[in-house]
Amino acid sequence: MKLSREELGARARERQYQQVRRQGAARSSEFFMLLAGSCLLAVGLGLIYAAKTAAFESFDQQLAAKQIIELNDLASPSPLIPFLAAAGNAADQDFTATAIYREKAHGLRFENAGAVARLHVTQAQIAHTRLDELSRRFADYVARREEREAEREAALSRLGRLRERFWTHAERPLSMPLLTGVAFAELKPHLVVRRPADFKRSFWIWSILFLAGFYAVHFFWRLLGFAGDQYLLPMLQVLSGLGFILMVSLRDPLRDTLMFSEFAGGVVAGCAALALFSMVHYERALGRLSWVPLAAAVLLAVALGLFGSGPGLSDAKVNLFFFQPMELIRILLVLFLAGYFARHWDALRQLRQEQGRLAGLSQKFNIPRLDYLLPVALGVAVSIALFFWLSDLGPALVIGCLFLTLYSIARQRVALAAGGLAVIVMSFAFGYFTGVPHTVRERVDMWRSPWDNTAHGGDQLAGSLWALSSGGTTGSGLGLGEPETLAAAHTDLVLSALGEQIGFMGLAAVFALYGFLVYRGLRIALAAASPYGYFLGVGLTLIVAYQTLLIAGGLLGLIPLSGVVSPFLSYGRTSMVANFILFAMLLAISSRPTEPARTAPFLAPTRVLMAALAACLLIVVGRTAWIQTLRSDQLAVRGTLVKQADGVRRYQYNPRLLEAARLLPKGTITDRDGLPLAASNWSDIEKYRAEYQQLGITLPSSAQGGRRYYPLGPAFFYLLGDVRSRVGAGATNTAFAERQSRTRLQGYDDVAETEEARDPQTGAITTRVRRNYAALLPLLRHRHEPNHPQVVALLSQPRDVRMSLSAALQLRATAILKQHLEKLGKEKGAIVVLDPATGELLAAVSYPIPSAGQFATLSASSQSPLPRQDFIDRARFGLYPPGSSFKLVTAAAALRKDPELENQRFECIRLPDGRTGNFVGRRAIRDDVADKQPHGSVNMQKGIEVSCNAYFAQLGASRVGAQALQDMAASFGISVASPNTPEKLKQSLPQASYGQGQVVASPFQMARVAAAVANGGQALQGHWIVDESNARVHAPVRVLDAPLAAKLAGFMRLVVTSGTGRVLNTSPIPIAGKTGTAELAGATSHAWFVGFAPYQPKGGKQIAFAVLVENGQYGGTAAAPIAGDIVKAARELGIL
Repeated sequence: MKLSREELGARARERQYQQVRRQGAARSSEFFMLLAGSCLLAVGLGLIYAAKTAAFESFDQQLAAKQIIELNDLASPSPLIPFLAAAGNAADQDFTATAIYREKAHGLRFENAGAVARLHVTQAQIAHTRLDELSRRFADYVARREEREAEREAALSRLGRLRERFWTHAERPLSMPLLTGVAFAELKPHLVVRRPADFKRSFWIWSILFLAGFYAVHFFWRLLGFAGDQYLLPMLQVLSGLGFILMVSLRDPLRDTLMFSEFAGGVVAGCAALALFSMVHYERALGRLSWVPLAAAVLLAVALGLFGSGPGLSDAKVNLFFFQPMELIRILLVLFLAGYFARHWDALRQLRQEQGRLAGLSQKFNIPRLDYLLPVALGVAVSIALFFWLSDLGPALVIGCLFLTLYSIARQRVALAAGGLAVIVMSFAFGYFTGVPHTVRERVDMWRSPWDNTAHGGDQLAGSLWALSSGGTTGSGLGLGEPETLAAAHTDLVLSALGEQIGFMGLAAVFALYGFLVYRGLRIALAAASPYGYFLGVGLTLIVAYQTLLIAGGLLGLIPLSGVVSPFLSYGRTSMVANFILFAMLLAISSRPTEPARTAPFLAPTRVLMAALAACLLIVVGRTAWIQTLRSDQLAVRGTLVKQADGVRRYQYNPRLLEAARLLPKGTITDRDGLPLAASNWSDIEKYRAEYQQLGITLPSSAQGGRRYYPLGPAFFYLLGDVRSRVGAGATNTAFAERQSRTRLQGYDDVAETEEARDPQTGAITTRVRRNYAALLPLLRHRHEPNHPQVVALLSQPRDVRMSLSAALQLRATAILKQHLEKLGKEKGAIVVLDPATGELLAAVSYPIPSAGQFATLSASSQSPLPRQDFIDRARFGLYPPGSSFKLVTAAAALRKDPELENQRFECIRLPDGRTGNFVGRRAIRDDVADKQPHGSVNMQKGIEVSCNAYFAQLGASRVGAQALQDMAASFGISVASPNTPEKLKQSLPQASYGQGQVVASPFQMARVAAAVANGGQALQGHWIVDESNARVHAPVRVLDAPLAAKLAGFMRLVVTSGTGRVLNTSPIPIAGKTGTAELAGATSHAWFVGFAPYQPKGGKQIAFAVLVENGQYGGTAAAPIAGDIVKAARELGIL
């Protein structure tokens, strides 16, 4: 029988194919590479297993001690309550614990601790509880939600609004999260959803199934004599194995969802798809039906645009019901393009436009026929349409570049493709400048300025750079980094999460693996049996190449972040199976007989493509080296200025450095006797239980949650602050020890600087703090080397702070002030007690103080507002007219100017209106309305004793003068005019001389005045820190010679024995002082009493004090009795 030439060729190709199958049937190279890859992965799995199970040893002990709770074994709400301190007061805690337990009792199984954070409470439930704090939170939540919805609506494109109109969802009852972010953050460490044995079992089962899937594919091919490429399967095993290890590292084994099980399930399904789809002859099945996959791709794209959804509030369309179809759309488009270009590549190269106006240009520039220009226009149009339809940059860019690359190869020209790419880029630019789609605009803004932008989630790129720079050259080690702090670490930023753990060296190896896969794919394409196989192979390979370059370029800051995944590393079963199918198709091409002659026309453009891809890969590797080796320290500590959840732009920092800071527990703040006032370790407080008991403080049996403890409660709020609530942390009228001693307490200097800037969106002037955490780099670089010299040096820094306060006196003074205010029917006051010899602050009470319930509310959230706006530090920063207590300053100024002024007399007469006083110039100066008789001829002794305004007005105006009075007041930090200049003071000098006019002083400043008199005329700055971290170290200022100070002290003693303060004359401890009644316009006068005790001690200690009762009327009746009780308490406590 005579055979045709065509039949003879077919038989020859079949014999060649059978020979290749026999040679590849053993697939020994593939098997040994699989074994090598398995060994490598086994090491990685062992390391990650060891890292994740290291903390399991103490699990049973913690569970028995009720330090952790197994949510799925919860039998009642009560075990939760000790860890809900940040949820509010006791009623709020009970409600929250009951709500969590109720969900479990109704059959909910918690797969992760985060399910608690997702629990919501409705408005009706809150109304039923009648809990004020929950109601306030709900109102704030609704307001913020409406703001976000308004922003989202404004950001939607016209097409997006149309979709919203036609695809609305049924309204659900309005609800808010049950727990605040702060409350959940404090609760989560105490929750688990599985036991160590459950994790171990899952880990080993899925590890075995993961590895078994690849060997099953190998033996399946071996059984069938499959002749496909033997390098691809081992490479896929290593890449997906790294992804599996990474999924283990990203989640807490006892608290979070076990993502590695779903990842491994996707790999096993992918292996099955790899085996199945590698058996298909695609040219025979679809070569002439290329419009079928195109129609399927279009239908999927339309469905995704109509019914798809994006992550969070993003307007990008990614998910379609239960899967992500974009991976399949790309493969379907490649199947279409392979069929199209296989049929038309020769015509695209040979046929030119020979008619019309372009005929002449066609000869010169090789312009193809117009009907062959249509594919370029269609490809560009499809890319642009996808961009606007799906509101996503990544898929559109991949498909556009894919098509234009195949077109350039087919034509062996790049000009038209370059023009098409330029049109695509311009359309993206148009979308950016018009703000459509909104998500893409924010990603471009983030790329343009990763360290300062207004995009929502604007720290995503900064987070990627932090992760990479934290990994450095060699990485933190598998399971030893903190990739879980990355947003989208399991999808978009998976390479950054991996780079943190394996460093530049490991990440460069991963890029090399991707490069090798692309190289093998292009080699398979060149060896294909037909142009169809070539274009199919190149198209599939380019999907992997462009996805890898896009995502790597995005997370490295080379281009904007885009919505594509890293093949075989990212979480997602759809993408995993799709990528396995992609390589199955490549393997199917490689299994057919090679015919180099049929693909020879594509050799030159393929080499150019290889060179271009290699250059891009080198750029990526070079950028990675720059981030992880050359600039790693600078990038790791750099802060990014982005919008926070409350809409305010603040600096955010590398969370790894912040976590390293937590390895340095804040030091303990103690009183003068070493009693802890604030501590981070409960054990530091527990050992003083007996001392607290003596003070009337009963400690709880164990630590009640939180990272900072304040055992003495609200009485010390104004002195210490509260790092849990951050209330007043940036206020200038506070001197919280937690803030002022922050550098010492934390053990390092973060170089905090305050900035004021105008918000670019609202125009409001905002204040923010910028920090530099470079001092913590040793803890980041050597986190697992506790004996490293730099770590030892940092950990050995002194961090405790000792205050001059007497905790016992502070508590007694607080109780005394509260008792007297209630008796007087007043609400506000202050007490300051100093040691006049040292300037040490012994007590400083400001009233009102937060109640225990209000204090719990303040500690529950960093955003909690003050329950009352008058919760301020009155003792040190409240400014009030001092009234007659200021006469001590005027007297001191007079004695310093001329000691003889002690004897200078001025008249106090009856004025025409019946009041007592005198005239200074034309101004009538009046004494108190209660002074019914004129004081007559008055010298300094009598003027102080009877508190004569007329005397001091004349003394100050005619003898002391503005300059001398201002100088004396300035010695104590007291302002006497506004502006505080002698020229301005002259306008109200008579009134200022007896503490009225524009004179304002704080109780602390007036206590310094009394202390200076008691200390022989030396004014000490006054301080409340007594270790070497004290910043108030100004040298004492002599304001009076000692004999003159003693004389003034004697005058103050007369105030108590026979003057306006004689209510204290019966005190067994001699007290010297000065009353003050500070007049107010339209309100009751403030009551003052300043002084010291004991008067003329014989070698013993003294205290100086200032007492203020706001609107208390008379110092002698309202403030002086409080001072007497303070002196008595100081004696009982052994301070005097």
